[in-house]
Amino acid sequence: MKSQSAVPYKIPLHIRNGIKKILSLVHLSDMLIEVIDCRTPISGQCPLDNSYLPSYKPRIRLFNKTDLSEDLEGIEQHLLRQGLSKDNYVIGRTKLAKKASKVTATTTRTVNEILERVKSHMIGFDSETEDFKLLIVGNPNTGKSSLINAMRYVERFRLGEVDRVHKLSVRVGKKPGMTQSVTTPILFCRDPRIAILDTPGILPPSSPDALVM
Repeated sequence: MKSQSAVPYKIPLHIRNGIKKILSLVHLSDMLIEVIDCRTPISGQCPLDNSYLPSYKPRIRLFNKTDLSEDLEGIEQHLLRQGLSKDNYVIGRTKLAKKASKVTATTTRTVNEILERVKSHMIGFDSETEDFKLLIVGNPNTGKSSLINAMRYVERFRLGEVDRVHKLSVRVGKKPGMTQSVTTPILFCRDPRIAILDTPGILPPSSPDALVM
């Protein structure tokens, strides 16, 4: 694993600073959730992957925005060739309806699948004394902030707290870069206690293969 000071100086300053901010939180988190746009399942993977993120840190990959992809079967075949277990990824959608009182069935299923995988990694963790921390990482505009809002909404609906889901936890928008800095932890689940950290999207300065999608 590379240290925080090992970020190459050839990387543009704003990207280098973003990487350092994220890396400063990696050791404080208990699990990583990498959000990837289904339209770019290979090149869209986080540039921190393998090079900077510790391999020992549990990670779930969410291939998001399934409504915009026409080859979900191809994605699964690629993941199978990579040797990635179905326990380590979710293919779904986290977009919310315009009204907070309407959470789509697809979003609910996606959030529940993620939560199921997170809880499987919490065996032996004492959530009564501290929060299990999830660090959300990924390229810009993959739906990281939307995922956090969806997780919060689905959990509140499950608890019957409909009156508490009218406000977004984090800002979202069509333009990339809505999240400019690492946010403070957001308590998403109280039993067990699970907190989430949103991070700004980090885009690689170049691609080794222009044909890779």
